[in-house]
Amino acid sequence: MAVIKLGLPISKIAGSVGNHVYSSWRGESYIRSKSHNRSNPNSPAQAAVRAAAAAAARAWNADLTAEEQALWNEAAQPDGVPMPPASSLEQGSRVVIPQPGNILTGFNAFVAVQIRLLEAGIRVFGDWLKKPSPDSPNPVTDLAATPVPVSEFVITWGEPLYLPEDSKVRIWVLSEDVSVHRQIVANVDIGVKTYALADVRVAQGKTVPIRNMPGHYLVQADVISPGGNQSPPSNTVEIHVMQYFTSVIDSLDNLILDSLGNYIIVPH
Repeated sequence: MAVIKLGLPISKIAGSVGNHVYSSWRGESYIRSKSHNRSNPNSPAQAAVRAAAAAAARAWNADLTAEEQALWNEAAQPDGVPMPPASSLEQGSRVVIPQPGNILTGFNAFVAVQIRLLEAGIRVFGDWLKKPSPDSPNPVTDLAATPVPVSEFVITWGEPLYLPEDSKVRIWVLSEDVSVHRQIVANVDIGVKTYALADVRVAQGKTVPIRNMPGHYLVQADVISPGGNQSPPSNTVEIHVMQYFTSVIDSLDNLILDSLGNYIIVPH
């Protein structure tokens, strides 16, 4: 971003020209590059969520009995089954995982649960969870990331003593300074406790190696139970993909790990 000092004959400038945007803030005019991020790119992942929401909405009227709808309506109320349990951020970590707001109707609760189950691979289209479940998964703990030189990050975590059978651990990634939007990169079976983060999705759902997208990333995990309930988020892990990951390195002998967890090339 550059600051512009205006005077006669030009006293104000605003709008965009080419790839530049002109604006002002607190009396100072400035110029920045035009953002190419699209809030609604209709990527394959977004299309899948929309299709799931539409199918679940149809199922509410076509597949559920009045009694089953009443159970969802009861579960959506404050005194009913929590849908899902409230998030806990006692560790003060930065949030990657979007936290659901208050669910006011049984219809909304039903659709939200079906989307989570489909996204996590716990259920498939048409195999709807017709009754709300009280299962409330605990969060995973001690999320950590270990870099593998010029390749990937190995994500590890601990699991609570009890998790509902067939639950899934979701790994979320968000980049603050490159074109990698908030996304679920993996749904991992209970008991595995590790995931090799090698790829991320960019515009239009294209998958690219993370080593080709240098920048600062946040990683977080949560659990989806067979009842479609969402655990509180894990701690947040920060990782840094450095520019040299995109270069060919003939030997790893001169690659060392610094105190911040970054790999640095040191001349021989």
